Amino acid sequence: MPYDDPDNEDSDSEREAQLQMMRDWFFEHFEDPAERTPYESREGGYIWIWGGPYDAHDELETEFGDSVPEDVIEELAKELTSICWEWAPTPSREDYDDYWLEDDLSSNPYEIFKDSIQETNALLQDYRQPNGDALLNRMVFAQQITALKTYLAGTLINEAITDPKILMRLITQFDELKDIKVSLADIEKHQEGKQTFTQSIVHKELQKIMYHNLKKVNMLYKIAFEFQILDKTEHKEEIFKAVRLRHDCVHRNGYDKDNKKHKVFTVENVQNNANMIEELVDNVEKAVKTRHTSNPSRYTQFTGHNRLTAYVRRP
Repeated sequence: MPYDDPDNEDSDSEREAQLQMMRDWFFEHFEDPAERTPYESREGGYIWIWGGPYDAHDELETEFGDSVPEDVIEELAKELTSICWEWAPTPSREDYDDYWLEDDLSSNPYEIFKDSIQETNALLQDYRQPNGDALLNRMVFAQQITALKTYLAGTLINEAITDPKILMRLITQFDELKDIKVSLADIEKHQEGKQTFTQSIVHKELQKIMYHNLKKVNMLYKIAFEFQILDKTEHKEEIFKAVRLRHDCVHRNGYDKDNKKHKVFTVENVQNNANMIEELVDNVEKAVKTRHTSNPSRYTQFTGHNRLTAYVRRP
């Protein structure tokens, strides 16, 4: 029977822990440029407007060179380079076009969504462009996805800061909230107003979410509302595809990553996309409204710092 050296096992375990720690750090700070970096074939590829390109080995060496063995850094750098040669920074709120998520959110995201869909449908019909790569059609298509993102964000944030049960579920089950640590100085600086300290933290953190990441949003809705948005549509794969196409419309001028122009944006396809998204939002809104009828006291507000210890983990 072979002898297992416990020292080797400890060494392997430590190595794996170092790799995972660095991997988590890297993906927190860097992403594949295909995610959102503009691409222009005439300029020779990506336009690094967010910063970069970044080399995985260089960034790992700079951050961990004094604390992690070089061979461990080399192993992860090789793994990351096999995924992507060059990396872009992950988004910060200042980078994005999501300024529709300012502090004073609309009290009726559903109404805003309906208005947006009506306006884009009217544009599509008034200026019918037969070509599947027509600029107007692409713009309308992209706006439909933006309207969906806006609705999902506004609904989640509004409900989170007005419903104590939803707030509690999010801060105890969503890792990005439950692991937040705050200082006494932060608590003291908070000015009581429309929102308590806990609500203001949750509000700001939810604003940072990229709401085109439907898998993540699906998970958040499962925590908050106890239903999944992707269960509210029979067109899940088509919606995922539409989100990817919207990315190419916004960041690659209608081209895919292989520099091939998308020609799927016919009037019929764009209108079908609107119908599909509207059906999803209608179903989500109906599910949210159903919760309201069973929870009439949802607008009870938290007040005062005396509530804080129940909702924010102390450092």
